[in-house]
Amino acid sequence: MSPSSHKTLDYARPAGSRRDHWFVRIFLSRWALLITASLAFTLAITLPSFNKRAPHDLRVRCASNLRQIGQASELYCNENRGQFPPTLSLLFSTQDLYADQSTCPLTNTPLPSTHPSAALLDTSSDFVYLGSGLTSKAPSDVIIAHDRPTNHPDGTVNVVYLDSRVERFPARNFPAALSKSATIRAQWEATTRPAAP
Repeated sequence: MSPSSHKTLDYARPAGSRRDHWFVRIFLSRWALLITASLAFTLAITLPSFNKRAPHDLRVRCASNLRQIGQASELYCNENRGQFPPTLSLLFSTQDLYADQSTCPLTNTPLPSTHPSAALLDTSSDFVYLGSGLTSKAPSDVIIAHDRPTNHPDGTVNVVYLDSRVERFPARNFPAALSKSATIRAQWEATTRPAAP
């Protein structure tokens, strides 16, 4: 071998030389930075929306619990000659309702370990039951149960009507809705009372 050819072989750059690896490393690290930055940006945008949805989901669960109470009341009414249950505890003891349906998820009220007892439901329940004395012939615009006005931090109150329809009212409009329901109920009771002899 001649000295010049030996020199050429030693200093010739093969296809996978260090210079080529350097370019690949820089290119890949920039792509990795870009992907990491885009993922961080996406997470920064979406995570706050998950935190905002949590109270909304709890309000929906609260409305669902009231709807379950309304539907169980209708079932009780069908099984008991058109009479609604006199108390919430009787409704829970005779219908297939679970303990977590007796509380509003927004209040952090501790759940009973077993079926809710009469003392829990009739004195410290998160819901107020107004269905006592109603029959299946009562107007559907009568409220049979509602949240306590202090349950929701956003100042809303869920109510369930005789036909198991659930509505949410701002706290400032809730007394008017309750008054309207009481008026409708009083008019219905006045027309269904037997005439005095």
